[in-house]
Amino acid sequence: MNKDLSMKIDNPIGIYELSDSTKYFAPTRTMFVGSHKHHLTHREHIFIVHLLQCNSIMTYAEINKLIGASTLNANRLFIKNFRKKVPKNMVKNVAGIGYKLLL
Repeated sequence: MNKDLSMKIDNPIGIYELSDSTKYFAPTRTMFVGSHKHHLTHREHIFIVHLLQCNSIMTYAEINKLIGASTLNANRLFIKNFRKKVPKNMVKNVAGIGYKLLL
């Protein structure tokens, strides 16, 4: 994990340096992965900011409440689409519990 991540989270500007090649600009909901630029949806933005702030496992129930998903399949579809926009292996499934952000 990035040692300076906790300082970046409290940054009112909303710029998160997730790794050397990955940056997230919260005000514009833009994720830069290397030279690729991805715009996150409102739900994806809420999800990543929550994961960054809590830095722990987010349960399926928490995800349902946070993003408004009503079923486990809706959660899985949300995560599948989210993973397309972030670096490979950044979001880890914790079997039977939920998901965790790996930095």
